[in-house]
Parts: sequence; structure tokens; C-alpha cells
Amino acid sequence: MNNIFNLSEAPALSAVLIRKIWPRSIHSMAIWIVGGAGIFFLILAVIIGEIFVSFFAWSLATFGVLLFFYGFIQHGFSYSGRIKLNEAIMRIKKGEDINLALFFDFYATRAVLNSGPLRNIPSIYSLTDQLLKEKRMKWVCMRLGLDANQVRKDLSAMPFVSDAGDLFFRTIKLAAHHAEHRNHKFIGILDLFSALAVENPNFKKYLFEHGIEPKDFDLIVHWQDHVQHIVDHRRRFWLRENLFRGEPIGKGWSGGFTPLLDAYSTDITQAVQTRGLNTRIIGRKKEIETIEQVLAKAGQNNVLLVGEAGVGRETILYGFAKRMLEGKSIEQLNRQKLIQLDLSSAIAGLKTIGEIDGRVKQLFSEAIHASNIILIIQNFHHFFGQSFADGVIDISRAIVPFIKSSHMQLIAITTHEGYHEKIEKLGELKDAFHVLEVQEPDIMSVRQILMDSIMQFEYKYKIFFPYASIKAIVDFSDRYIQNVPFPEKAVDLLEEVSVLASRNKKNIVTVDDVAAIVSSRTQVPVGSVQEEEKEKLLHLEDLIHQRIIDQEEAVSAIANAMRRARAGISNTSKRPIGSFLFLGPTGVGKTETAKALAHVYFGSDTRMVRFDMSEYNAPDSEQRLIGSPATREEGTLTTAVRENPFCLLLLDELEKANSKVLNLFLQVLDEGHLTDGWGRKVVFTHTIIIATSNAGAEYIREAIKQSKNREELSKGLIEYLLAQALFKPEFLNRFDGTIVFKPLEREHVVQIIKMLINNLSTQLYHEKGIKILADDNAINKLLELGFSQNFGGRELRRIVQENVEDEIAKKILSSELKHGDTFVLKSENLSR
Repeated sequence: MNNIFNLSEAPALSAVLIRKIWPRSIHSMAIWIVGGAGIFFLILAVIIGEIFVSFFAWSLATFGVLLFFYGFIQHGFSYSGRIKLNEAIMRIKKGEDINLALFFDFYATRAVLNSGPLRNIPSIYSLTDQLLKEKRMKWVCMRLGLDANQVRKDLSAMPFVSDAGDLFFRTIKLAAHHAEHRNHKFIGILDLFSALAVENPNFKKYLFEHGIEPKDFDLIVHWQDHVQHIVDHRRRFWLRENLFRGEPIGKGWSGGFTPLLDAYSTDITQAVQTRGLNTRIIGRKKEIETIEQVLAKAGQNNVLLVGEAGVGRETILYGFAKRMLEGKSIEQLNRQKLIQLDLSSAIAGLKTIGEIDGRVKQLFSEAIHASNIILIIQNFHHFFGQSFADGVIDISRAIVPFIKSSHMQLIAITTHEGYHEKIEKLGELKDAFHVLEVQEPDIMSVRQILMDSIMQFEYKYKIFFPYASIKAIVDFSDRYIQNVPFPEKAVDLLEEVSVLASRNKKNIVTVDDVAAIVSSRTQVPVGSVQEEEKEKLLHLEDLIHQRIIDQEEAVSAIANAMRRARAGISNTSKRPIGSFLFLGPTGVGKTETAKALAHVYFGSDTRMVRFDMSEYNAPDSEQRLIGSPATREEGTLTTAVRENPFCLLLLDELEKANSKVLNLFLQVLDEGHLTDGWGRKVVFTHTIIIATSNAGAEYIREAIKQSKNREELSKGLIEYLLAQALFKPEFLNRFDGTIVFKPLEREHVVQIIKMLINNLSTQLYHEKGIKILADDNAINKLLELGFSQNFGGRELRRIVQENVEDEIAKKILSSELKHGDTFVLKSENLSR
């Protein structure tokens, strides 16, 4: 281990000592005084005469010297040895002793110096306390939802562990690795802070107790590092990035004359240049490099970006423009202009095909003759159709000769649906492009995207977002908003949360604020579980049994799955919340159990989406479920789940579905998503899937007669289904539970009839003030009319409707039943 640390050799130590004698506040005051004096002497020199010119010159020189040393004290004293930080780290790994104090910057040197005597090895506890006094550390703590002063107070109350310097040496070595990873030339206070979060046992414990994960801590530190990097770079006007912010002299003369194109286009490179080159483009390096390689090729060099709106297609173009402006792209592309053509506006008002083709040819000709333009066209698929009737436009004949030319460079943007439905069918047009699919960024990239833009929202709405709230926006939008892609859905949610917080005059946005908005949008409970919901989850079996009689195993398995999902135990899985195969004879409550669960968990029976799988037994059934560009029909399954991702999906009579359909659901059960006919991803993560089947009904009846227990019955039934080749083993294994519904006994049917009568009585009392009473003879009569061993209780609801509801309706209309009356149901009145 490297055990050398001598702060007296640190180059920045001189600057720190100077600052102790001459603080920054006094230095700043001196600059203002001398600067003001210079202006005063300049005015006197102009008004009175040359006698004050020498005073002005002296003031100006002094001002320049003071200003120079103001920056030099902080940044000028640095290690100028032969080796760099990364080389020093490599030598330390090989066992060489190197004084890492040589690589400490001004602030790190000052923090270590203030932690103890110069010649002594400082304590990591004292160093942590010193760092928590720094503004940047206070910023980090604030984002983590902590108060730096309170953290110092709490840490000082914790017992210290004697380390004899070992922890300090491990800390500075780890800080050096952090600095190298962040591309720092020197070790700074943020690098030390990250290292102390690992090596200081008290600080590490404190962060753990406050629910702060190490990766989140490092992300916030890296965020502060990036913010400081932007501030420092903007101050240094002489840097290449800042010099390129201005428009080059003679830029307008660098290409050809494009009057028509200028009228209908936007210069993306100029927009990026105006906004500044410090903007980060996160997670799109591969796509940008592919665009560069294609555009730089000889011959056909056009790119077709295929992706849904909101995934960041335009961000890729901004990143590409930034690289060209910085001169970091391929040589022949540097300083090219990226021009976005508004083709819809350009051809608006034109009435004939000839006029449209002529306008398009003129625009493309100007782009080619300019010789420095890369053209961009949004929604490329809108301009290709089968005829000119009804506003359908087809410009393929006009543009194909241009895009096949080696002088034309075009970036077209379309969606998956537009590509498959329009462009893919035009072979000559499609072959002229390199197709580049743009996928959604991952969660970590989206977090960084939000962190880069969050300060704009905070400034605009006068609010503050702790990191926990930013993380919640990304996680909740990923989990609960399925019909919009990343990063758009996260940015939209950020905007919505900001507006609501500002309207409610909240200064700090909490995780609960984010959860409340997501819950309002999706009608699904999000965030911390409230007391009322806790009671519902803990007693879910009882709530379901208010509508379901018997079937204890099915109800228990479903309730346990719901509790796991809501408690967050299964959140890391992308599979559905729960998936169950209900097996049993007709009329035993399989469908009613699914309805009861939808009502209890999602709040309404309408949250259940039912598919009769007997309708999907044809060879083309798979296409009907996921959609097909060939038929231009959306998928029945994918559309239903995309529009209502928080639902209970009921697949009735699954055994009757086509084998291709079963394979489709095999993917859904295993991976929690599938891709529709247009290439769009549909997520089933927040769906409960229940499949029902009557297969093996006779086997179940025979097993019940033989008094087999539930375990024997379930195992034997699965073996029977496999032997009959009704389902494949891998398909059955994908379900969270295969649950057998046993045939209803007479006492269960009696309870169901009483429940139906009670529900009807409650409804009628609330609406009409009329109660219903039924004696045992009437209940037994309804049992005889509505129950059979073959159909179970399937006919009960119809029998109650015909014998009870119809009779009550007649008596109400004839005024025999009025508000406050009681209708007594008697067996002699039941005949059907």
C-alpha cells in the first residue's frame, strides 16, 4: 500500500497559505476598488486633461495584475511534474510509493490542511467535517435531502474508530481513482467526498441509515462535478468550445445560394451554436457515430432514423451537430450545416402533382448545389401514398433521383408504423437509406437527462427537486406510464409535477407529490402504502370472498401475489404482477373470481379486459392479436393493453386458442412484453393475467369422487393435460400458479344465491327504498332451478333475474311496491 503523504510538497499549498493571509473577500474588494478608481481616473483624464492619464494607466495595470492573481491563486499552482495522475495510479498499483498530495487541487489541499497539523496525517473524521463546510458538499447534501450542518452534528456525536492513518491512505487512493474516472487532472474535494462515503465507517453508516445507496451518492457527486465543470468552462472565454459559440465570419458565403430552402427550413447547427456546446448528449454515442459513418461514405449516404416520437431522435441530431461544430466529427463532415426542412409548409397550397414535384425538386437541387448542407426531414412517411386523392401525397418519384446521388446527404425521420406501412413497401426508396433504429434510453440515462434539465424547471417554477423526487419521476414513469416512451414521459411528468407544485406554492417537491400525480393519471395506487390500502391488502382474501364462495386456494394464491407486488418485492421483475391458470368445470366461479380481483385491486370491474380465446383458433389469430401492417389493423390485444396497462387480462377457454397464440403468451408470461406488428413494444408488467380452461373437467370430478387431496388433484390434472397434449410443459411452467377449481357443492350454491339476493336487495334499497326477503323454501327452489352438476352455478344469475328481478319490476310499475315496502320472495311464486 502507498503510505506516503506529505502535504508540504503539494503545489497548491502556497496558494492556500496566500489565501489565509489575503482572503478572497479582501482580494475581490481590492479589484472593485482599483477598477472603480481606474474608471474615475479615465473620466478625469477625458474631462480635465492628460495629468490623470498616468493614474489611469497605473490603475489599469494594477487591476490586471489583481485579476490575474485572483484566478492564478486558485488554478495556477499545480503539479508540473513529468507524470500525470493516471500514470501515478499505475505506479502505485505496481508497488511504487508516490506522494498523492502532489496531485491535490487548491480546495482539496485546503480541506486537508484545515483537518489537522501540516506534518501530521489527518483524521478522516476531521476531513469529512471540513468537506461538509464546502458549498459544493452542501449542494450534494441538499440534493440528497440532507442538511450538511445537521450531518456534521450527527457525525460528531458518533464514536470514532482509531485507524492509525490506514483509513486516510485508503481514502486518498480511492479519491485518486475517482478523479481518474471523472477525467480530472487533479484530485478534488468531490473525489475525496466520494471516497469518504466508502472509507469513513461513520459516514457510510449514516448514509445507509438514511436510505442513500452508494450508486445514488456517486451520481449526485458526479452531477455536482458536471455543474461545476460547466460553470468553469463558461468563465474561460478563450476555450475552444466557447470560441465556437459565435458564428464564423463569412459563414453565409461558405455555401451556395439557397433562397427557397432558407424560407422553409431551420438551421440546427446554428441553434446548437447559440445554445452553447456545453450541453451533454447522453447515451447516444453509438447512433451518432453510425450517422457519421453513413454520411461520410461514397455513393448513397442517407440515413433513416426509425423510432417512436419521444425517444430522442432529435437529440441525436443535436449531438451530431455539436460534434460537427466542435470539429470532432469525420473530417469531411466538420462545419457542415444541418438543415431541417419543413416539407409540409413548403408544399402547402400546391394543387397538382406537377407543382408539388417541382417544388420538391427545387428544394433538393438547392441543397445539393450548396455543397455543405445535410438535409433533415421529419415525419418522412407522411409524403408517400398511393394516390393524390383525398390529400394523399407521394413525392417518391421526385426525390429518388436526388437521394440516389452521391452529392445528396439526407437524414429522414419516421416511426416504426410509418416505416413498415409506407417506406418499406417502396423498395427503391428504402434501398437508398441506411435504416437506424432509435431505441428508448435506459433508466440511468434518463435520470441524467432529467438532472441536466432540472435546474431550468427549478428556476422557472421557483421550486426545488431533491434527488429522491427526480429518481421517483423516472422510476414511476417507467413503471406506470406505458403508452409514451422514454425520455418524453419522464420529462412530461417533470413538467406536470413542477406546474402543480408551483400552483400549490410548494418549495420542495417530494416523492409523495410525484406519486399523487401518477396515481391520478393512472388510477392505480402509487408510492407509499397508506393505512386504508394496507388494511385492504392484508384482508384481501376477505374482500374477494365477499363475491366468491369457497375456492380458498385460488383466492389465497392471488392475494399473496398482490401483496408481493404492492410491497415492492416483485418490482425488479419485468414479468406481469401475477399470472394464473384457473382449471375447473363450467360455472364454478373462475370468471367471477377474476372480476372480483379486478374490482378489489384496481377499483372497478371495468379494469378487466376479457378475451374469448375460442375466437382465436384460426392460423391468422396471432396477427389479429398483435396487428399487421399488411391489413392495416391494430392488434386487439396490444391495443387493449397499451391503452389500459393496469388491468386484469382474462383469457377465457385458453385451450381453444391456436398454438401460435399460445407461443405468443409464452413470451408475455416469461418476459412481460411483446412487440406488435409495427415493431412497438407493449409492456405487461402491471397486468394481472388469468387464463381459464375447462379442460380436464371430467378428470376433476372423478378425482373429487375418489377423495383426492388438493395436491394430488393438481399434480394429476397437470399430468393429464400434458398427456392429452393440450398444453406444453414450458407453457404451464410460466404461470405463477396453476389453480384447480373444484365443482360446487349444494351448500356453496345456497350461499351464492343468498349473496345474489342480498346484493339485489342492497341495490334496490338505495335506489327505491325497497327491501327483499327470501325464505329457505324460496332459496331451495332457486337452487333446483339454477344448479346442475354439468353447468355448476352458471345459470343462477339468469334464474334470479327472471324469477326475482322481473317480478319486482312488474310490481313497482303497477304500484304494488312502493318506497319503504318489503318484497317477500316465496317458493310458490317461482316456476321457471
